Amino acid sequence: DCKIGNSNDLASWVPAPTPTQIGARSYAGTQQSTRVSLAWADGAIKNTWLRVEVKATARTGLAAPYVFYFGNTVGETGNSSTDAYVGATDQLRIRTNAIGINQAAITNVFDINRDRQVGALDVLLARQNVLPRERALRLITAP
Repeated sequence: DCKIGNSNDLASWVPAPTPTQIGARSYAGTQQSTRVSLAWADGAIKNTWLRVEVKATARTGLAAPYVFYFGNTVGETGNSSTDAYVGATDQLRIRTNAIGINQAAITNVFDINRDRQVGALDVLLARQNVLPRERALRLITAP
């Protein structure tokens, strides 16, 4: 069960778009559990939270539901621990950390489009995803 939203009021969240791919890899998870992967179309879920709930069933082998959350803000570089607002500071941080022909690590927060380089396209993506502060991703408290 997947939902998306941007508030602490989980009742206001809506069903997430249908994933384009679902995969399962046996023995690839912790203690040789099955690792399940979900993929959505590019841009289908952005600038919002995704809540994933794995139900407790005989098939999953869970004693209780397992719920986790992912927050996504396109262009956010981690410049603040109190908000996920994308603004001029993020754009400047991307520009300052440009990596020309060298490959950026997959963990590089400035490689917004994940093409292994940090440059003008990443600055443009940050600029295109500046939202009014009241619509920016809120830092929620997961239940």
